[in-house]
Amino acid sequence: MVVLSRAAMLDAAAREAIRRRVARVAPDAVWAEVTHVPRALRGASGRQEETASLGGKAVAAFCGVGNPASFRDTLRLCGYRVIALREFADHYRYTRADVDSLAAWADRFDVAAVLCTHKDLVKLGRTASDATRSGQ
Repeated sequence: MVVLSRAAMLDAAAREAIRRRVARVAPDAVWAEVTHVPRALRGASGRQEETASLGGKAVAAFCGVGNPASFRDTLRLCGYRVIALREFADHYRYTRADVDSLAAWADRFDVAAVLCTHKDLVKLGRTASDATRSGQ
């Protein structure tokens, strides 16, 4: 079986070209295409909203993932207008200074929300907890 992940990032012609190439190499392989679709928006407080709640609205976003373009594309597929994207290295460990810098950065934009990946949200929560424990 061959699965093309994040298929929505490619147009139909590009997906078909990949499928044909796979068929030449592995003619008996089952072909499948999957798309990454977020189920909900989750706030730092744990509150969840429908992804459609920000449809058509301007957002700023940041991420520390290996493929930031994929994150941007996911936001676009959700119908958000990404006006700014700040990228950090994959597996980035946010510091309190980073959190402060992100807050100042986000304040420069007129956006409905500032978004990040769930992976980044978890790390930000740990940063806040660490700062609280150390008295910052």
